[in-house]
Amino acid sequence: MASLIVDQQVSIGFPEIAGLILIAGGSQLCYAYNDGPLPAPFAPCYDESLGCCPRGITEARFMNSKETHPPTLLCQAVDDEWADINASIFYFDTLKNRNQAAAIITAKGRHHGIISGQINPVVTFVRHTITSHVQ
Repeated sequence: MASLIVDQQVSIGFPEIAGLILIAGGSQLCYAYNDGPLPAPFAPCYDESLGCCPRGITEARFMNSKETHPPTLLCQAVDDEWADINASIFYFDTLKNRNQAAAIITAKGRHHGIISGQINPVVTFVRHTITSHVQ
């Protein structure tokens, strides 16, 4: 999972992360609350039975830091049947509000994961990120 690697990158000796691709997901803090009233960053929620993702939060590593977030591509279906449909949107909005490099590709449907129409943009992102990082 990208979230875990981002937060533990230094402590586990993982190489520098040139870019992230998040598929059908958002912040590592999605669903990180107990029963009862939703904490403010999670409310309102589209469908509490699926779980909710926070607004304004990416990964714990970047919460109180001026550190640059790796360029990020987010992919999710607009009616994802297994996750908060706003997971990738909230993550994307947070990055853009912090002037971080990010793009989002939404797809019609209820699938959870990546679909064929998202593959070419993902490949392009990987090629661009690797080329930019190596130079």
